[in-house]
Amino acid sequence: MKLWQFQRCCVVALLLEGDETMRKVKFSKLQKFSMDVNYNIALNPAIELNVTDSEGKHPVVIALASEKLHLLLKRVSAMGGSATVFIKEPRKVSMLQFVNEGYTPAENYIENSLSVKTQPTVNSSIEVFLNYLRTTGKPLKLSSELSYSCPNSTVSLPEEVVLSRV
Repeated sequence: MKLWQFQRCCVVALLLEGDETMRKVKFSKLQKFSMDVNYNIALNPAIELNVTDSEGKHPVVIALASEKLHLLLKRVSAMGGSATVFIKEPRKVSMLQFVNEGYTPAENYIENSLSVKTQPTVNSSIEVFLNYLRTTGKPLKLSSELSYSCPNSTVSLPEEVVLSRV
């Protein structure tokens, strides 16, 4: 992405939970991570934002791996169900693509079911969700129970991204 295209990108780092002290710590980490992502999107041509919304913009969502999955899903929903997602894990950064498509039942999708122990629920951490995606080896369609207002989203496999420090 070239500098002139950077204006068409929107980074969301909202919707925190926990007590006030925890929210401040998470917000501080998200704010720093958001700056790193913005800087790298603007200056690193290797980072491609392939997801576009109906207006041709490139929605970007950021998250910490320690956060709950439902917060990530709410952030993606706020972007219309499609976004490039950057997730800060303890030792790396992963990138996912959420693409909102017409929903068709798929053999391999995540459902919010307490009876299935291996699948993450909305209360799982994002790290558990990433590990589940890596284990399946396939993109996944989200069920309506798990995906809030973006039940038509397909999630890509996580890709590791190397970010330069600001």
